[in-house]
Amino acid sequence: MGVLTTGYLMVNSWTDWRRKEVDIVWTVAVFVLTAFIYLGTDQKLCWSGLLPGICLWLASLWRSDQIGSGDGIVLMGIGWIQGIQQACVIFQTAILLAAAVGVCMLALGMGRKKELPFVPFLLAGYLVQYI
Repeated sequence: MGVLTTGYLMVNSWTDWRRKEVDIVWTVAVFVLTAFIYLGTDQKLCWSGLLPGICLWLASLWRSDQIGSGDGIVLMGIGWIQGIQQACVIFQTAILLAAAVGVCMLALGMGRKKELPFVPFLLAGYLVQYI
């Protein structure tokens, strides 16, 4: 499942960085593929893993000018693949990494209104957890 998660985050990091959107086709494919893998191995699907992503997605509806809905969708995908505990740890690490970059940008005088894509931080958070 680690290869699937890494590939999923790499594709969406690239599209979030370049086009400011997530690849919905890849996201649906990952959800379906993960379901088949879990059902084929008689493991339980990680329905609870969707909760962190749903919360972030709802926050994006509330603060649409600051949080993209794609970030919540990608976090749902991570939770679906990895489970709720890993999704929360990855999300927490991503937030800390993004905050560190934001503080550095402010210290370097790069401005307050610069937008940062969040999915690359989710990828970095995932990689930090497995290094």
